[in-house]
Amino acid sequence: MLPEVTVPMAARQVLVVGAGIGGLALAAGLTSDARVSVLEKAGGLRESGGALTLFPNGVAALDAFGIDVAGTGVPVSAMRMHRHDGTPLMTIDFAEMARRTGYPVRNILRRDLLRVLADHVPASVVEFDAGVTGVMATEGSATAVLSDGTSREADLVVGADGTSSVVRRSMVSAQPARTSGWMTVQSVITGLRQGIVSDRSGASFVGHAGFCGIMPLGPNETMVWFDVRVPPQGWRTVDPWWLREMFGDYASSVRDILERVETVDHFEHRTHDVPDRWGRGPTTLLGDAAHAVPPTAGQGANQALDDAWTMREALRGDGDVVRAVRRYESHRVPRVRRMSQVAGAERPNQVPGRATGFVMRHVPARAAGAGHTALVRKWSSVLSGSLP
Repeated sequence: MLPEVTVPMAARQVLVVGAGIGGLALAAGLTSDARVSVLEKAGGLRESGGALTLFPNGVAALDAFGIDVAGTGVPVSAMRMHRHDGTPLMTIDFAEMARRTGYPVRNILRRDLLRVLADHVPASVVEFDAGVTGVMATEGSATAVLSDGTSREADLVVGADGTSSVVRRSMVSAQPARTSGWMTVQSVITGLRQGIVSDRSGASFVGHAGFCGIMPLGPNETMVWFDVRVPPQGWRTVDPWWLREMFGDYASSVRDILERVETVDHFEHRTHDVPDRWGRGPTTLLGDAAHAVPPTAGQGANQALDDAWTMREALRGDGDVVRAVRRYESHRVPRVRRMSQVAGAERPNQVPGRATGFVMRHVPARAAGAGHTALVRKWSSVLSGSLP
């Protein structure tokens, strides 16, 4: 067993592997408390990836770090759910979530969120073209080995390096993330606004071909995404023409927006088991590296932000780094597992039966918003009000 070593917070060297949403958020949250470095294998911030929805837990974590996203993206007041042909199923009142938590639901381009996060991290903190090939835990410290053959030692190494995490492979398990046979295809449309999607509300459609979501991004932009089965020829082959064929019998709102889709981003749905521990010694994981899940619950970025907040609080509350990160993990594991179970159980083409559809249509929008708030609270550390 590695010894426990107490290191004053301000003297700690924290090495974050990965400059994605979770890694940059953690760096932003720790820069005033510790000496932080972020190692990113890419040559710059990610510019692709479409858009995402920040739920109250993600916004609350950002707020705790002093990061204001009010000037980026748009707040969303409702999501109207339909069968594939446009028959209404349910409306979720997102404004009710804001009323109950104090934080809005907000749509934002991934690249814009990354830029906002990067603006809160000193430029000298992030090193690009700095790929990590392995991590080792030693007595009281951890070492990251870089692709150029050099190594970096730190009091704590955090793997925020996504579903194919090198840190996870080195410290937890070499088992790769599982693919589910499903994928997401995203696009951002300019200059289109329909009655079913306003400046503050979105719509979704579910049917045999899969799930379609349409959400506002701003006065002149709309995000659209499709959750579909990976075709036999592979997920990278999916293009707008293929989508138009697959969703040709969906509601006119879906068909109309598909006519405007010119380019797409796509990714497979991948899942990690959530282990009891996310590292050995002074190492741990954050975000998809720890708990990759399908995007069906809309919590990927939000859980990474929740992780970042929880880790900062754990490190602030304990002078022993190893003990602090184990407390962080024990606080996050049950919440993440609950979220993972819900996300993994959903099927993008799962159409409610007649009885279920009848019940859904009669649930008041505010009640649906209250129910979704309760669900997100069960998944969140920052909204729970308890510290690790």
